[in-house]
Amino acid sequence: ALIPALTATAAMMLAVWVTRSVVPEAWGVRARFAVEVVAGVFGYCGMAWLAHRSRITALVALLKARGSSWAPAATPVASAGAGTP
Repeated sequence: ALIPALTATAAMMLAVWVTRSVVPEAWGVRARFAVEVVAGVFGYCGMAWLAHRSRITALVALLKARGSSWAPAATPVASAGAGTP
């Protein structure tokens, strides 16, 4: 179950490494960091989607099927004065 995460992480690392070598230093730290983050997100998500699409779609289907059933059931709370004479 770790293979999808490992391959996606490797793709993210490669995307960030390539981006660091391409983006000029004159852009400043914030701009370079933002571009590296976006490249990492695209690298991770892209690899996960391209290489492990069936697992991702199965996970999304499972999450949709469960819907809001993960939320605890609402339990009615009796007021402090209820049932007292």
